[in-house]
Amino acid sequence: MSYPNNILSAWQMTLMIAVPLMLLVGWVIAVFIAAREPAVPAIAATAAPAPRLTDLTVPQSPAQPDASPTRLAA
Repeated sequence: MSYPNNILSAWQMTLMIAVPLMLLVGWVIAVFIAAREPAVPAIAATAAPAPRLTDLTVPQSPAQPDASPTRLAA
């Protein structure tokens, strides 16, 4: 009894290696594109930076007493 030829040809082996490799490369490229920082428009790049939350001051109204540490220590 003879067995059928089960040795794969070179083009079949190449295809079996190339297809998963190309899918992996495409997935890595998609991940890098999705994870990059958004592009800054040219107008925003030359403008002054937005104020940070630590730079903001809360206005004191006359109805509220000053609760600064120096006043509380006195």
